[in-house]
Amino acid sequence: MDKVSEIDFSKDYIIQETLQQHKSISKISPNCVNSLRVITYRKGNKTVIPSCHFVMGVGNDFLANGNFGSIRIAYNIDTNTLGKVGYKGFKFGGTSYSAHPDTHFKFEGKGLIFTKEIKEIVTKAASLVFEGELIGWDIAFTDKGPCIMEGNHSPGLTFPQIYSKGLLKNTSYFEIFNEFFKLE
Repeated sequence: MDKVSEIDFSKDYIIQETLQQHKSISKISPNCVNSLRVITYRKGNKTVIPSCHFVMGVGNDFLANGNFGSIRIAYNIDTNTLGKVGYKGFKFGGTSYSAHPDTHFKFEGKGLIFTKEIKEIVTKAASLVFEGELIGWDIAFTDKGPCIMEGNHSPGLTFPQIYSKGLLKNTSYFEIFNEFFKLE
């Protein structure tokens, strides 16, 4: 639909400017807007980021999303490094990859852009939600900087569980869960 005048306003729509992916991210996966899932947890004035993962489209998919068989790989936002292996969801075969199958971009140890800015915007966004909530922020890498596409109050922990080799091995998740379940 090219014209606002042709929109059927009896239905629900979100109208927004198209995101233009940053060229450095397009070198990894060019056919969709890839994103960084940043999970935050806020206690008082302190926001922690227990995990992040980079979500990449595959083939001609126009969405980087778990429902489209995207590849997800752990990302350490503190050291700005991607993990060694990315995974597709079990529904899509659970295949693992050390490089993107389309561009052959090797993941291990590579960095992403806007790390400082991403930490700043998710910390600010997390301050606007209820304390004690795990929120999964989907961040796009645009030519104008990072952009929050959405926040998910139920961020799904399957992929953090996989790349952490168990959530309780992740110090931040252990501390969060211990607060509620007294694990020690």
